Amino acid sequence: MEQFITKKELADLLDKCIRLGVYKQEEPAAGKTPDELAQMMFDGGLSLDIAALKHELADKEAKLERERLLDERRGGLSHEELSGKIMEGIVNGALNIHHGEAAPYSVGYEVSFRSAVPKAVYCWTCFCSLPDVAEEITRQIENAAPQVDIGLLLAGIAQAERNKIRSFVPESNSGFERRGWYTGHVANVRDVHRGIALDGIILGHFQGDYSSITTGTENDTVRAMVALKGFCLDCVHKLPSRPLTEFIISYLKDHGTDISTPEKLNAWIMKNPNKCALPENRERAASRPEAGKNAGKQKRKKQYER
Repeated sequence: MEQFITKKELADLLDKCIRLGVYKQEEPAAGKTPDELAQMMFDGGLSLDIAALKHELADKEAKLERERLLDERRGGLSHEELSGKIMEGIVNGALNIHHGEAAPYSVGYEVSFRSAVPKAVYCWTCFCSLPDVAEEITRQIENAAPQVDIGLLLAGIAQAERNKIRSFVPESNSGFERRGWYTGHVANVRDVHRGIALDGIILGHFQGDYSSITTGTENDTVRAMVALKGFCLDCVHKLPSRPLTEFIISYLKDHGTDISTPEKLNAWIMKNPNKCALPENRERAASRPEAGKNAGKQKRKKQYER
């Protein structure tokens, strides 16, 4: 036993060790109170390595403090839950995402969140692929880089989710000029969140190039955002990246839209013609009201004949 330690200090130490699971009582200590254990040690009836207990207790307390701090920084959510909320914010537009020059001689994602009241701006740089961005931002929030008002961030994500678009303006009515040689509109994620020309965007009609200082990954990201929002899924397989397409299909399935097989995708197309990109699929939406009127006329005619 250490030379300079009182019985009360020893009892307090043992009490903490027992409560935090650092010391498990076994015979002859089983069932004894911390005070009784301290007395046993002073009487020579029990031998414990006090220095080792203190070291293990310090490690345990540091771990618990780290977990408490992480829980506070995540707003009480688990790591996985916060990562899911961050991805939700990217998809619904609460967080703005752009792929381009993130630092000298490097290319990556810049993600930002802006709040007007109270005024706040948070920015994250992510050198990873789109499916890993939310995970990377979650790690940065946990490490307080930057320090984030997590309540404000989560409230902004929830507000954007309530205000997310339910339909879109087709390219033919958008006023956007298709991209040509140094001319035409270059689409960005803000166009997607506004619901403008989503059919043309996913089909690649508004892609930028070196003349507009636009990376290929930025073009892919903007096109992918259309599908992540649940629109134009009849063209999801036209995206140039198979891993990105697989990520979108998996994400949508986790959020209640299953297009993982050709049959399920076709069922979605038949059920959501007004969300499709291809004219032949959207025409079903235009024909439905007329079909409904004709069905109503036929029903009334039969009733009259009776």
